[in-house]
Amino acid sequence: MVVLAFSRVDTSGRRSSDAPQPGRLPAHEAVALIGLVLLPFVAIALAKYVTNAFTYRYVLPAGIGVIILAGIAGHRLLVHSSVLMLGVLVVLLGWFGYGCWLSHLHRAQRNQADLRQIITFLEDTIPGDARIAVAEATPYHRIAYYAPPRLARRLVYLADPQLSLRYLEHDTVDRGLLALRPWFPRTIAPYADFITRHPRFFVFGYVYEGWMWLTYQLPLDGLDATLIARQKNRLLLEVRGTLRTHHPPIR
Repeated sequence: MVVLAFSRVDTSGRRSSDAPQPGRLPAHEAVALIGLVLLPFVAIALAKYVTNAFTYRYVLPAGIGVIILAGIAGHRLLVHSSVLMLGVLVVLLGWFGYGCWLSHLHRAQRNQADLRQIITFLEDTIPGDARIAVAEATPYHRIAYYAPPRLARRLVYLADPQLSLRYLEHDTVDRGLLALRPWFPRTIAPYADFITRHPRFFVFGYVYEGWMWLTYQLPLDGLDATLIARQKNRLLLEVRGTLRTHHPPIR
């Protein structure tokens, strides 16, 4: 909006000789803009009295109308003064930067609170030295990094590119983590090797497709998984048994 307004005046603050005079909008454009701005009110009325269903995405085009109207108003109000335009630019950039910083701060606070709850949950629910396989890579790294050493050394991520490819149709994450084993030797383990050496362990994570294949494979390998507890939308399983399926070694 401000950039467009600046484009209509020269740097000295005088109007450009070839700048068009502000005029009235064509009728069809004005009707379209008014329709976009009124869209939320119409959608809410329809949801309340007709459909009984509403979500924000139904009225996203209203943002286009508001932005266009704001640009038109800003141009007409500020076109005669480059100082005012510069002031508006500074205010808008400051507002945008503050909003980004505030959003980042709130997200970081939520993530920290969530991690503290997870760490407390795992420590209270699984005392002792039993190993805990975090079923998804990103949560595993976060928990392992921020957890106290007594808990972090019990955490492990089980990797198997072939199983990842079978269930998720990609193997980049598991191949990459296995390649990092020289730097993380105790925390990234090939799936079959870990199962063979640990007849009892715990699995913690979401149950959904896309980034987690572990819970698909456990029953097929003859392992018994028992639900122990739930932490928000994450499940904690206790796994017992010996591996009955042959898996080729990972090199």
